Amino acid sequence: MNELYPGSAKALACDYILSVKKIALAHQQGADVGARKKEIDLLLKKLRKTINISSPLSLYIWTKMEAELRKLIVITCDPGYLSIIRHARYRSRIYRDYALRKVQGAL
Repeated sequence: MNELYPGSAKALACDYILSVKKIALAHQQGADVGARKKEIDLLLKKLRKTINISSPLSLYIWTKMEAELRKLIVITCDPGYLSIIRHARYRSRIYRDYALRKVQGAL
């Protein structure tokens, strides 16, 4: 991918958050939770490959995703939906922490 700038990084994060929501909502239509979690993993791995992990913008993207996913966790939601959103949030936190270590090591 070409060099990211803050506006494109925010748009990229929003696109992936929307994709996570679609996957979580598909579960409510009867899809298997395990299969949806694997889909989330593949989606986030794709994002990780798209961005430069040692870039400060990658830290921004993962932080933005984690914060937005946290907003989606509403206790009155479907338990399967919550499970998938929590899984996506957990994975994005792992990638955020990894990006933080890489950025700090690069400084």
